[in-house]
This record gives sequence, structure tokens and C-alpha cells, in this order.
Amino acid sequence: MSTILLSIIAFCSTCAGGIVALRQREQLRQVMAFAAGALVGLAAFQWLPRLFSVLTLLPNERFAAFVALASGFFTFHLLERLALHWQAEQCEASTVTVGRPLLGIISVLLFSLHRLLEGATISLGFIVNPATGLLLAGAIILHNLVEGLNAVVLLLANRSSRRQAFAWLLFFACTPLLGALATIWISLPTALLPRYLGFFSGFLLYLGASHLLPASQRPNEPWSLLWTLTGAGAALLMTVLLQPI
Repeated sequence: MSTILLSIIAFCSTCAGGIVALRQREQLRQVMAFAAGALVGLAAFQWLPRLFSVLTLLPNERFAAFVALASGFFTFHLLERLALHWQAEQCEASTVTVGRPLLGIISVLLFSLHRLLEGATISLGFIVNPATGLLLAGAIILHNLVEGLNAVVLLLANRSSRRQAFAWLLFFACTPLLGALATIWISLPTALLPRYLGFFSGFLLYLGASHLLPASQRPNEPWSLLWTLTGAGAALLMTVLLQPI
């Protein structure tokens, strides 16, 4: 019961972050800069250290983990190139500029896979120890605010409408609850954990550094760098606050 309740709170937290991005659409470039810094910060301060920690316990998975990291980076690069190629073909056939909402949707779907496992983490934490479950849930709920914002920014940056972004936000916010329920039937093999962490580290680094960051920077907008550093600082602060976990 506690797991379900906390997953519902996580849903509300994610929606709150996404709604902030929707309401600040006029300042989308600044929000994109913040999200880029936050994504790179999450990869550098949380995901990669967690990967290295797991690899000390599973040293035989080191090569596979770094192959997965490169795969996460280049998989999204390939998807982006395919989307741009499709966009160019559409523009040649039409005088109307075509967006690329599919790219934003793919990003959110990949994020959703990670959030399914977050929900499972809350559930498993309660099974091991109720206090551990509460700490894990607190950590996840806290950074759900940033993830909700990131999800909506990715959708809006790739030309999704506000209605589409809100619908995908609701789906995205539901995934931890589904993950918590899924632990009744499914568990992630320990040997796959380094590959999972590696793949999503590469994915986050690409999204932040190669996708959102260049799109958010303009020569006549010097404040965008400050927003990027603020996003990275928020990720660092969150990591420091949750260090005992």
C-alpha cells in the first residue's frame, strides 16, 4: 500500500515539473538550457558514479557496460539523424516547415523505460527495508520534478503541440506506478544492471550535450549559459542532498 501511495506522489511530482515547462513555453529556450544542464549533471553526478560503483561488484561486466554507454549515445544520435533525414524529405515535398515530434516521443519512451525501473526500485526497497524504501522514494520523487520538466521540454523542442506534450506527460508520470506493480511478476537480472546504467548514461549525455544544449544557445542570449550551469548545479545539489542514500 505504501509503495502505491508513494508512486502516486511521484506521479504528481512529475506532472508538477511538466506543467512548469508547459506554462513557461514563451521562455522555452531558457528552460531548454536548464534541462540540458540538468541532464548532463544527472549523468555525471548520479548515473556514472552509480555505474562505477556497480562495476566494482561486477568487474567482468566492465567492457559490456561501456559498450552499452556508447550504444546509448550513438543510438539516439542515429535516431536523430533519421528524423532529420525524414524531415528534409518532407520539406522538399512541401513548402510548409515540418516539425519532428517523433524524436521527442522516442526520447520520452526511452525515459519511460527508466522510470518503470524507478517504480520497481521503490517497491523492492520496501521489500528489503521500509526505511530504505522511504529514502529511495524521497530521492525519486525529488528528481521526478526535473524529469517531468525534461520530458515536456524534449517534446516542445521537437515541435509537439501543448496538447500532445500534456498527454505524453500523463503517460510518462504513470510509468513508476506501473513499474512498482510489475515487480510482482518481473525482476531485472543483476548482471544486466551495469549495461542498463551504461546505456542510459550515454542516452542522457547525448540528450543534454548534443541535442538540447546546442538548440538552447544563441549568441544574443548570454543568459542561456547561466541557465545551463543552474541546471547542472541543481543536479549536483540533489546528488549531495541524497548522498546518504
